[in-house]
Amino acid sequence: MAALSTVMQEIEDASSKFIFVDSGNRGRNATRIRRHVMRDIGKQRRSRDRPSASSLSRMRLPLHVAPAVLGSPNPVESGFPAPDDEERRQIQPTRWHITTIGNARLDPFAKYPIAMDRRSLELVWYMFEESLPNNNTFYRYVWYPLAFSSAAAFHQILSIFPVYLRTTGLAHIVAGDDAFVLLHHTEAVKRVRESLQDPASAAVDDGIIATVIGMVCQCHLSKDSEQWTIHANALQRLVQLRGGAASLSSNPILGFAMRLIDMVTSFSQAKIPSLVAAPCLLEVSDPVLASNSHPTLYESASMCCMNIPATAKLMETVLQLWDIFSRLNAGTIEISHIPWGENCIYRFMHPILDRLLRYRCPRDMCQDHAAIHEACRISGLLSLAQLRRMLEVAPVSTASYVSQVQQVLFEYRPDWTGLEAMKLWCLTAMALEVQDQWLYQSLVWDASELISAAGFGCVQEVLREIERVMWTDADSWRRLQAFWSDMTW
Repeated sequence: MAALSTVMQEIEDASSKFIFVDSGNRGRNATRIRRHVMRDIGKQRRSRDRPSASSLSRMRLPLHVAPAVLGSPNPVESGFPAPDDEERRQIQPTRWHITTIGNARLDPFAKYPIAMDRRSLELVWYMFEESLPNNNTFYRYVWYPLAFSSAAAFHQILSIFPVYLRTTGLAHIVAGDDAFVLLHHTEAVKRVRESLQDPASAAVDDGIIATVIGMVCQCHLSKDSEQWTIHANALQRLVQLRGGAASLSSNPILGFAMRLIDMVTSFSQAKIPSLVAAPCLLEVSDPVLASNSHPTLYESASMCCMNIPATAKLMETVLQLWDIFSRLNAGTIEISHIPWGENCIYRFMHPILDRLLRYRCPRDMCQDHAAIHEACRISGLLSLAQLRRMLEVAPVSTASYVSQVQQVLFEYRPDWTGLEAMKLWCLTAMALEVQDQWLYQSLVWDASELISAAGFGCVQEVLREIERVMWTDADSWRRLQAFWSDMTW
């Protein structure tokens, strides 16, 4: 027994030698030792070389659309084959949008090229919300993809969209005050100036062009003629430095936006489009169809060409315009809001609008003939206003056109003998856009006298012809019926 107790005592003494921390002793010294050890371990862990997340976030990554979208000759880099022109025409809007945005060479962890606050996110969300009162197809399928071409372009779209909502009466839905608009517009101007002054920048990229186009559009929405002229001239110089309008063919969305903004601003300012060449005039008019459907109007247009040979090209454009509206009213041409590049109405409207803006009276034309020429030309522009509003081609202001037709009709008072139906069409186009009640009554009185003196075989038939060559929505159709009721009373 004595031997067994001796062995047990030796085992206990040996095990006590390997106790590093005495759990029973919880004094101050043990706590200090434990803290010192943990502090040294923490320092060693923090001193290890690891990539810093903050340094990655501060890197300036190139922001540009991938070659698969721009039609690069080397499609292997992007992983997608470059689509040809036929594939571009057949591409669906959703696929186009995803290709443009999802395949862009951006930071995959940064969804937007700039820091977004609550208001900015609301604006972007509103662009894609189809259930809200306004269907912002142009901003969704044109401006939003262009905004990702550079940070400046994204700032500019955030500056444009609140102005657009304000002009369409929907500013109460999304918060965006003047300070918000000015902040992003100033930042866009600053970034464009820095890019142009940067000696490392060898050429004018898509981001600069898209940003300046946005500035032109914003001046148009704000009805700022002076700033519009400055930005439009700057855009023209930038496009020339880029190599002309043909240099934008690699980016179809950018080229389309430039042509459209050029037409919209030219319409608003009553100036000839200067940024792009005149498009081809589509052969959509059938003279036989026009003659059978609108005999009185067609005879008036033919008489105008015979009496005033210089109006032949203008009358051809007016006949095409009448034919398009006749087909729209008959339902043989379908109106579609999206995709914008596929809209057949825009393909017809673009060249006609361009011609009406470019036509000018010859210098040797007499005053009466020049007045008739201008009245018909401006009336064609007025008749396009309703269709452009329906297609959401920015707010359309026609006050300047109404005043021009007023000057031609009531001050110069040209001789419309044999052209009474043409004059009645001009008066009708003007009545749909006039806002002044006194001027409206003058139009009613002039139309009444015209009907009484013209000796139309059937006044109602002539009015039905004019109705078929006018595009009207529900509100303008009621105004049209009220105008005819007042003048035939």
